[in-house]
Amino acid sequence: MKITGLYTKQIITAEKSDTIVAVASRLSEHDIGALPVMEKGRLIGIISERDLVRAIAQGDSPQGSIAGRMTAGAAWIAPDADSHEVAHKMLALGIRHLPVVEMGQVLGMISARDLLGLEAGLAYLRSERKT
Repeated sequence: MKITGLYTKQIITAEKSDTIVAVASRLSEHDIGALPVMEKGRLIGIISERDLVRAIAQGDSPQGSIAGRMTAGAAWIAPDADSHEVAHKMLALGIRHLPVVEMGQVLGMISARDLLGLEAGLAYLRSERKT
């Protein structure tokens, strides 16, 4: 099945100068697990919950920048990709979130949770997160 309509279209982003605590707050506020990191409207990486936990566990200051903790040059997927392709890519890379990108523009994010909802055959609705 194509992922069009499956991925979260609300685009909440981070910048590499954002602090660990600011990004953690944004993730918590929107109940999401990762943010695309942007610079001048261009995707330059991704920051996840795991990245933030690792940063704190290794002694980074919550006021420190995410620049050294984000995954630079993050993988992404096209909006017309098949859900099996997305699942294989996530498994191969050991990740749970992928930006959905078309012609250099971030259209949204797809998560392992989105794929689980599809696999379970559920009408997985997150209306407050799909705009």
